[in-house]
Amino acid sequence: MARGWVITPTVTVLPVTVNNGIVWKVSISMVGTQTLTPMARMLGKTEQAVNVVGKAESGQAGSQGSFSMALVLDQSGSMGWTLGGVQKISVLKSAVRGLVDQIKAADPKRKYTRIGGASYASSLKGKQKLNWNPNKLMGFVNGVTADGGTDSTDAFNWAFQSVTALSEDQLHEQMSGQTPTKFIVFMTDGDNNYTSADTSTMKLCDAAKQKGVEIYSVAFAAPTRGKALLSYCASSSDKFFDAQNSSDLISAFENIGQQTAEVVSRLTQ
Repeated sequence: MARGWVITPTVTVLPVTVNNGIVWKVSISMVGTQTLTPMARMLGKTEQAVNVVGKAESGQAGSQGSFSMALVLDQSGSMGWTLGGVQKISVLKSAVRGLVDQIKAADPKRKYTRIGGASYASSLKGKQKLNWNPNKLMGFVNGVTADGGTDSTDAFNWAFQSVTALSEDQLHEQMSGQTPTKFIVFMTDGDNNYTSADTSTMKLCDAAKQKGVEIYSVAFAAPTRGKALLSYCASSSDKFFDAQNSSDLISAFENIGQQTAEVVSRLTQ
């Protein structure tokens, strides 16, 4: 510490009830006083005070604090096309990595978040069951290749059944004593090959919402009908992302990660 510095810290901790749960608001303020040099004293001051304030919140409010999430990802042939000189499937992998990194940072001890995903083309192509280790999802996504037509029905149904399974609640109850929030992240870059697949997927979206599942949807340079499906399925307008390019897609998944990963500590200032 520099000579002449005197620092006085003040810590304030306040419990606040939010949604029947407790959030702890912590405020730390520090006042530092520096004795000025003889040269600086010529300006008429003998001391200079500096104030620093930091605030944070932590804790769980209601169901906040744990969640189960399933990704529904398009791996149809059009995801092999390039956009801005980069293959779209590669951009998707980078975007998912950004979301996964948010979750890993929020839950480093792997006690509050369970995540998995399914990929689809003309049918469900592959899946990674929900689990406590987000690296398993990333390994699954990294192995996905673009090929085939488009039908989102089976993959979305898998996601819906996975996050609402009774076993998910039981696993969270055993690990943290909490009831998890349920999320689905639904992404496509095109249209389903048949409008009947739009209808069946919409019915599943309705059923998921009725069970309290929050749905985020991301259109990746998608045509009008594909965007209409995703907009319909999103739980609200602010949970629908219309990504026109690679940067938009990465930003959308990062945004979703930030919103859903606020489970342990939220830095406010």
